[in-house]
Amino acid sequence: GGKEAKTHLVNKKWFVENYDGVKDGSIVVNVEKGQSVYVYNVKDSVVQIKGKAAVIQLDKVVKSGVVWEDSIGAVEVVNSERIQLQGNAPSYNLDNTSGATLFLTKDNFESQVVTSNATEVNIVVNQEEGDPNET
Repeated sequence: GGKEAKTHLVNKKWFVENYDGVKDGSIVVNVEKGQSVYVYNVKDSVVQIKGKAAVIQLDKVVKSGVVWEDSIGAVEVVNSERIQLQGNAPSYNLDNTSGATLFLTKDNFESQVVTSNATEVNIVVNQEEGDPNET
């Protein structure tokens, strides 16, 4: 049926779909310039996005973690619950989402977090270790 777990590229959009219980690091998306990532219907899994994405969208992601390096545009999350997000982005939009933890570095600490109909959104700022510029 249409519930096959797969990661595939259509035009310039990566689709990461229908994974359940995959936490072994095998879900990896290598984005190239101008490509966006759409994570849909993923449960109990960890998704890694390498490279610089144009936009990252999460839809129906439950009890999962998404880690990325860089997003040029906003990271958008809808219809999700109990998720962990870690990565650089200018803004994070969470809509109809409950239980999200954003791990921000000091560099993107000033990123905008916009929530609509979202509950239990936690923001954790990682102090990077061994930073020589600390005062």
